[in-house]
Amino acid sequence: MRQPHRLIVPSVLAMAALAATVASCGAPAPSNTQAIAAGAKIFAAKCQKCHGAGGVGGKCPTLNNGNVQKSFSSVGALQGFIKGQMPLDNPGSLTNTQASEDAQYVWSLYKGK
Repeated sequence: MRQPHRLIVPSVLAMAALAATVASCGAPAPSNTQAIAAGAKIFAAKCQKCHGAGGVGGKCPTLNNGNVQKSFSSVGALQGFIKGQMPLDNPGSLTNTQASEDAQYVWSLYKGK
């Protein structure tokens, strides 16, 4: 005799654990102040003309309103996007370090308003 209820409980527990993990993936802001400061300089030079000072928006999307955190699961995911797709006028031109610092700065812009 099959007992399907034995499979349901572990599956539900696994889904709950996965949901808790996903919910916490991108929550904390980076704490590397040197990288964030370096990222601010990169942002001013390469990103601000489209995204506005401090990520307030302009020709391109606003970055300081929490949408970055909703769109990317982590700073690392944001870094990968920046490295491959940004700046829009010269995609892929940032080094890995520049993309990392820029991502940390952009992630830090949202203060949970």
